[in-house]
Amino acid sequence: MFSGLLHCADCGAKLYYCTAKGFEERQNHFVCSNYKSNTGTCSVHFIREVVLYALMLEHVRGVIRYVRQFEKVFVRQVSLKSAEERKAEDTGQFLATVRKYTDIQELMPTILNEFISKIIIHAPDKSSGKRKQKVEIVYNGVGILNIPELTDEMLRRNRETA
Repeated sequence: MFSGLLHCADCGAKLYYCTAKGFEERQNHFVCSNYKSNTGTCSVHFIREVVLYALMLEHVRGVIRYVRQFEKVFVRQVSLKSAEERKAEDTGQFLATVRKYTDIQELMPTILNEFISKIIIHAPDKSSGKRKQKVEIVYNGVGILNIPELTDEMLRRNRETA
């Protein structure tokens, strides 16, 4: 499903899918192709498939919900990006893709490839005692999106102004 989309934040290499033979299916993961069990040129950039799937499903749902509710605000946000960030962007095509989907129940490869051009996986940070990992999602046509959390107050205000 994520074939060709996952890239290492440090070296830019693709992440490979690794199955955990003899373990549970939830142990399957992706790892940087330059890592090679700590003998390669990169540090470990590892993310479990189930974690990535849940993260991507929730993010795509959030983006669709936000864009459908606040389309004018979204278009303005994208237009405020610098010229360099905008050179390969096609907001109209992205909006057409958003309009095509209303409620995604499960993530399918087709949906993933229509929305996303690249997923950048950073090395995990364990300094707080908990494993945290930054994942950047590059959407087709609009790049990396910083979508605010939709609060009930924001939704109510949007309904009142509509």
